[in-house]
Formats: sequence, structure tokens, C-alpha cells
Amino acid sequence: MTISSISTFARAILFDCDGTLINTEHAHFLSWEYALKQLGSSLTIDEYATCVGRSEDSSGDILSKKLVGFTKEDLLRIKREHFLKTPSSSLTPITDTVNFLKNLAENRDKWGIKIGVCSGAPRNRLLSHLKLLEIDHLLDIVLSGCDDLDEYSDPEGVNKPKPYIYQHAMKILEVTPEETIVIEDSDVGALAGVSAGCFTVVIPQEFSKNHNFSNIHFQTDSLAKIDIEDFLRLPFAKYV
Repeated sequence: MTISSISTFARAILFDCDGTLINTEHAHFLSWEYALKQLGSSLTIDEYATCVGRSEDSSGDILSKKLVGFTKEDLLRIKREHFLKTPSSSLTPITDTVNFLKNLAENRDKWGIKIGVCSGAPRNRLLSHLKLLEIDHLLDIVLSGCDDLDEYSDPEGVNKPKPYIYQHAMKILEVTPEETIVIEDSDVGALAGVSAGCFTVVIPQEFSKNHNFSNIHFQTDSLAKIDIEDFLRLPFAKYV
């Protein structure tokens, strides 16, 4: 890929967290699998893949349909209790993306950019993960789709795949969708970014590799070899 010369850069980079910055999806899968087993059901990786990128509540809506004689609340309680027991040593950074974020932060003044994390996870868990990654101090904004969108109303819910979390971040950062790059790992998250009008980049992981990403703007296996200036030009670039 060659990008034609252009001087305009993105002004905000917004990252998802789970599956994008930190490897939590396997731990989530094991916790859902455990909870369903305790309630007399089971879970395959293909079934779980349909939940990747969704909030815990939304995933509970989907997976509780497998239950007989138990409720979504029963399932969520057991899943959450099990996930809390996950050792931090098993929640590893997605190194290439974390390093890319750190490089952006080191040069934020040079490029005049703002950096944020917009996750569908509960805020306390999100902040714990960012602290574990040692990037919490590098961010201009951190938003939870579960806890930080009270001013929005939608009968279908306000978390991803709805665009509200990215719209809210841009409102606070005072940037436009045309100036914003969203980095996601799932079809649900990507839809939120695209629906918010942002240039959306997807880096699929193990559980999302078969998702449909036909609606996104740019897909890559890693950010390790991508030049940062070229990356910041992506929303405005012409490919030759």
C-alpha cells in the first residue's frame, strides 16, 4: 500500500479495549462456558464468536436462550463471579497495538492528536485493564458503554453496536467524525465506529476472525509495521 502525499492528519484515535488492547476473550469464553455448564448447558467457540464485541448484558440475552429453567440473571451472576477469579497473569497485552498506542502518546504534541479508549465493558473492569496495561495515564478520555452513556436513550440499548459511545467521545474531545479513527476487533465494534461516521480500522483476533467486516474502511493483522504518519493520514488518503 502506498499513500499519496497529504498533509492532513486525524485528530483523535479511539481504541476499543477487550480483544483490541488486551487478550480477555479467551477468559470471557471460559467464564461463559463455566456458567452455562453450571446451569445444564454448554458453549462452543463458534457460538461464543457471535457474542464477541457485545456487552455482557447483550451476550447474556443471546446465551440465556440456551437455558431451561434458569434466567439471564442466573447466568450473568455465575459468569461474573467466575471472571473475577481470572488471574491477571492470563490477561496479556496485545503487544503490537499497545505499543502503537504508546508511540502515539509519545508523539501526541507533534501530531496534535488525542487518544481515547471506548469500551462496552463496565467502567471498573475497563479501568482495571488499562491500569494492568500501564496505559491509563496516557489517555485523554476513557468511556464505558455500560456506565457513561446516561444522556442517551434508545429502546434497543445504547452500547455497541450503537454509535453513541464514539459520538460521545468526539463531543467531549471536540473533534469531528472525519477527523477520528476508531480501532476495533469485532463486527459489533466496527459497526459502532462506522455508524458514528469515523474511519474504522479492524484488527481481527481469534474469536472474531470470521466476522463480516465488509463495512469497515481498513483491515490489518497488526499495527506493528504501519508508519504512524501514514496511519494518521488514512481518513484523508488516496491509495495508489
